[in-house]
Amino acid sequence: MIRKFGILVFSFCLLAALSISLGVSVKAEDHADPDVTYKYFKSIRVESGDTLWSIAQEYCSEEYPSLDYYMKELVSMNHLDNEYIQAGQFITVPYYSNEYIR
Repeated sequence: MIRKFGILVFSFCLLAALSISLGVSVKAEDHADPDVTYKYFKSIRVESGDTLWSIAQEYCSEEYPSLDYYMKELVSMNHLDNEYIQAGQFITVPYYSNEYIR
């Protein structure tokens, strides 16, 4: 009788531990923020017909307050004297992504 009671108590404790473990795992996944974005940088080659404006339109995203702000960042980070670029030149562009790259 005592042995059956011990097995019953052990089974109950094991079931409770598994339930708690599963609950914590599910809660951790619920708290993952899908809206987290990461800022990355990429070097691109300026093609014939590209302008800083067209590149900014392609890479600017909602993380920037305006296209003008993004263009100013491009000029600054690439040490440009003005907004003019030429084919064959390489520039670094920032962009945001939801993917975390290690």
